[in-house]
Amino acid sequence: MPDEVVVAGSVLTWGVDPIANVGIVQKVTRNETVEVAEAKGESGKTIEERAYSSNDELSIEALIKTGVTPPAKGVVVSVTPPGGATALSYLVRSSQRVHGNSEYNTLSMTISHKDSSTLVALT
Repeated sequence: MPDEVVVAGSVLTWGVDPIANVGIVQKVTRNETVEVAEAKGESGKTIEERAYSSNDELSIEALIKTGVTPPAKGVVVSVTPPGGATALSYLVRSSQRVHGNSEYNTLSMTISHKDSSTLVALT
């Protein structure tokens, strides 16, 4: 769990939680979105919007550890949220590895889960 830092009376969260089998996590970005249907009136203006589907997406950046094979695209992974809550399943949508001559090897991957869908890995 990240360390808590007290600044001017506020409690801020510092750092990232580790994610097993990914490497040394440097950054996690969470993007929660909904798909929206729009109803147009006779004048062409939107008169109603209705959210009908939700998406939870994580973008993860990590240093690749020797001997650790990061998840491949199309597999289903489980991530335990901070605080030890129940693990959530996500589908790996993309996985990018960067190998440089003067830098550490890194991994960038995007995982997501829509609604309460059943996730089926790529075969």
